[in-house]
Amino acid sequence: MRRAHHVLICVVTSAVFAILVSIFYRNYSTSIAVINSDYETKHAMVEESVYSALQYADLTGMIAESQLTRSMEMYSQVMLDKYGQNPDVYTWDLDAMQKQFDGYEIYVIDRNLKVIMTTFEADLGLDFSGFPAFSRLLRSRMDGDTFVADRLDSSTLTGELMRYSYMPTPDHRYLLELGVNVGKRFPELSNLSVFSIADNLTDQYEDLEAVTIFKFNEDGSSIGAFGTVDGKTDYDTELQADEKLLIQRVITSNEQVETVSDDAASIRKTCKYIPYLKYHDNGHLNWWNSYVIRLVYDDSVMVGEVRRQDVRFWHSMGLIALLYVCFLFIILTLLRKSEAMAYRDPLTNLANRALFERLLDNQTAASKKNGNKLAVLFVDLNDFKEVNDTLGHAMGDRLLQSVAARLQENLRKNDVVSRLGGDEFTILLSDIDSAENALQVTQKLRGVFQTPFLVDGHELKVQPSIGISVFPDDGIEPKELMNKADTAMYHAKRNALSCIAYSELQ
Repeated sequence: MRRAHHVLICVVTSAVFAILVSIFYRNYSTSIAVINSDYETKHAMVEESVYSALQYADLTGMIAESQLTRSMEMYSQVMLDKYGQNPDVYTWDLDAMQKQFDGYEIYVIDRNLKVIMTTFEADLGLDFSGFPAFSRLLRSRMDGDTFVADRLDSSTLTGELMRYSYMPTPDHRYLLELGVNVGKRFPELSNLSVFSIADNLTDQYEDLEAVTIFKFNEDGSSIGAFGTVDGKTDYDTELQADEKLLIQRVITSNEQVETVSDDAASIRKTCKYIPYLKYHDNGHLNWWNSYVIRLVYDDSVMVGEVRRQDVRFWHSMGLIALLYVCFLFIILTLLRKSEAMAYRDPLTNLANRALFERLLDNQTAASKKNGNKLAVLFVDLNDFKEVNDTLGHAMGDRLLQSVAARLQENLRKNDVVSRLGGDEFTILLSDIDSAENALQVTQKLRGVFQTPFLVDGHELKVQPSIGISVFPDDGIEPKELMNKADTAMYHAKRNALSCIAYSELQ
């Protein structure tokens, strides 16, 4: 069994190693794709910066957010002070508090991320735990200790432009939330020119060659380009037909479009057309505050990144391989320990009952096919209790270890010795010729017990009572063989002359 287990481990380890080599090779062959992906991530960072710049260009929005932040933080501190005086939030009068807070909606979120109290009845009972990413964010805010205010966002229920702030209670039991309908509070929000930001973007990013902002009319029939190239700004209403159609497609789909082209020097240029569209409450496009942004990347910058990323890639693969080997070693070690605990007797390191029964089941199944006999021996040490009572359990344990060692020394390598518990042992004799063969082995074992056991300077002499059952004479099922060998052992224990009994004698 152990040999088969070792073979299995070798096979599995070899298979895993082959898979690992295959993965490394595939990763190596696709390293360019990985670098391109990393490059796209850098593009995303640039695009996020462009968005941020456009958003910050809306000065009125910035002022509104600043005003909201101050009032939200002040009102949140009021709620926090109230919690310090009365932590039973269920007794709070939120309606009175809302009047004090200039009409802000108030929410109390518990540890289960559920809205348990609110002035906005539609959100009462709202459970954020069903939204993994947002629930993780809320949980981190609840476990924090600072005031946090989100940027403008849409309500999950109404779709209206909202802003929310969060303040955790000191004991982290609740998250105190404020909400405000920004569209209703600041209807005067209007667009401002964003063209002034284009000059600065190309200086900030090495691989960004040009930024162009396209402004269009209500139906998209008239499009003007405001951009910067080599530090110079320009506004152009004469666009090529294909680019005009492309921009109109971006406006209609509200999705980013990417094109790749080569210039005269055969240097690849990547152009990304990104929609920055605003909509009215009725869903119609707010074309006056909407734009399409074209970012032109000089991909020659990527060449140096390819070389650097290639080195990093192979270093990473080496580190991953090392970590994998360490992980595999730990797993195999833990599996071996777990197997030893599950199938080995901790005192004698013999097979335990679970392993013995499994091996007996396998052997009987094999014997049913090949017609071989096998025998089960049930061994009990007579008067073992006297050793424990007179010399102590520690001495008894060492005697059991000596008995286990002697049994193994006098059996074949393919025979199985098991300790069921206490002073009871079982032995599986596989591939025997006859019942007489089992009796001969049993008599041999009884004979080896004639020599006393030397344990810590004490000569201890114990005699076994052994019961025998033979497959298929006494049964063909493992449980039946075990029961009959056990019964025969008790018969032998009563027969003090022989101390050996066959199942068939019962």
